Amino acid sequence: MSEGKTRITTKADVSSPAVIHPLPAEIYTGEVDRIDFQRILKILWFYKILISTLLLFGSIYSLYLGFQLKRSYEATSTFVPLTKKSGSGVNQFAGIASMLGVNIPGKSSNVIDFKTIMKSRSFTQSIIEKLDLLPAIYGSQYNSKERRLLKPNTSPTITQKLKLLVKSVLEPEQENIDQDDFYSYENILMEAADTLRQKVLIEVDRSGLYSITIEWDKANGARDIANTYIQELQKYLDNNNLSSIEKSLTFIEKQFNLAKKKMESEEHRLRIFTEKQGFLPKDYASIISESIKAIRTQIELEEVKLSVFKGVQGENSVEASLSSTRLKALYERLIALETGDVTGKRSEFKSFSTSLTDLPLITMEYAQILRELTIQQEIYKMLRTQLETARIESNKNSESIHVIDWAIKPKYPAKSKRKLYLVLGIIISLSLGIFLSFLLNSLKEQKSMGSFFPKSTIGDQ
Repeated sequence: MSEGKTRITTKADVSSPAVIHPLPAEIYTGEVDRIDFQRILKILWFYKILISTLLLFGSIYSLYLGFQLKRSYEATSTFVPLTKKSGSGVNQFAGIASMLGVNIPGKSSNVIDFKTIMKSRSFTQSIIEKLDLLPAIYGSQYNSKERRLLKPNTSPTITQKLKLLVKSVLEPEQENIDQDDFYSYENILMEAADTLRQKVLIEVDRSGLYSITIEWDKANGARDIANTYIQELQKYLDNNNLSSIEKSLTFIEKQFNLAKKKMESEEHRLRIFTEKQGFLPKDYASIISESIKAIRTQIELEEVKLSVFKGVQGENSVEASLSSTRLKALYERLIALETGDVTGKRSEFKSFSTSLTDLPLITMEYAQILRELTIQQEIYKMLRTQLETARIESNKNSESIHVIDWAIKPKYPAKSKRKLYLVLGIIISLSLGIFLSFLLNSLKEQKSMGSFFPKSTIGDQ
C-alpha cells in the first residue's frame, strides 16, 4: 500500500495487475471542498432568472389569494358583572325556603358563567334571528321568503354526503333520507350559529372585565352584533332573575297565608280557653290565694266571737247562733275555693270553679297555647316583611351587568391578511428558488464529474 492511497486487489485472477480505486476524499480536495460565500452568490446569480420567476409568480399568486378574501371589520364592546345588594333579597327568600325544605335558586354572580352563556348555541341563534343574519351569512343561497337555502344544481358536497352517511348509520330505520333537511331553516340556523361563533372572541381579564370582539365583513354589522350580544345577555339575565323573584314571591305569599291562618287558629283557641275557664291562669293563682287567706282570717275571728258568745250568753243565744251560721258559710266558701266545687253554691263562687289541684295542668295548657300563638305571630311578622320586600324586588328594574363601552362603527378595516399572504408568498417562493438553484447546480456538477464511485471491478475476469 502506497502513502495516501488504498489499494484493492482482486483475487479472481492473480496474474492480472492490481486495480487501484481512489477514495472520495482524494477526489474532493482543495478548491472543490471550499463552499464559501462567494461561490453561493455565484450560484444564486447564475440562477437569478429562475429565482426571480418563482418570486414573481409567488408574489402575484399570494396577492391574488389575498384579494379573494373579504375585508373584515372589528368592533368591541365591554362590560363588567354587577354584584348588587338588591340581589340579597332573593338570597334571603332562598334561605327561608331552604329552612322550610323548599329549593329556590338564588341570584349569584359568581355562579353565572357569562362566557358560557354567550357561546351557547341557543344564545347565538337568538342573535342571528334578531339581526336577521342568515342573508349575510349565506348570501344569495338563502331564500328569505321560504326561509330555506336554495338547492344547488350540482350534486351535494362532500360534507353533505358525510352528513348523510352519518345520519344513515345513526338512523338505519330511515331507508329514504330526505336531503331537504340540509336546506331546512333549523339546520341552516344551527350551521349559521357555528359560523358566527367562529367570528366572536370573548375574553375576560383578571379584573372581571368582559370584552366581546366581532369580526364581520361590514362595519355596521360588526357594531350591531357586538352591541346585540350585550343586550341579549342583559335580557337573558333579567328573565332569569325575574323568574327567581317570581318563584320567591309565590313561595312567600303561600307561606304568609298559611302563617296567617295558623295565627288566627291559635288566637281562636286562646279565646275559647279563656271563655271556658273565665280567667287567665297567671292572675288566677294570686286571686285564689288572697281570697283563701282573707276567708281563713275571717274564720279565725268568727271562731273567737263564737267562743265569747257561748261563754257569756250561752250556746243557745241568738248571737251564738248567728256566729255559728256565719262560720259555717265561711267554711263552705273556703271549701269551694280550694276544691273548685261550686255546685249549688251562691253566684259569688261561680268565678272560682277550678280547684287549686287542677291549676298546674290548666297553666301548662295555657302556656302551650300562648307559646304557639307567639311563634305564629313572629313567623307572620317575618313573612309579611319578606313579602313586601319581594313585591318591591319584582317591580324593580335591576341590571345584572354594567356596560363600560358600547361598540362603535369601525372606520377602517381590521388588520388585513393580504400583507400576511404577500409576505408568506415571498418567503415561500424565495426559499423554493434558492433550493432549486442549489439542487440544479449540484446535479450539474455531478453530471460533469461523473459518479462519486466508479463501478467496482470485483468479480470481473
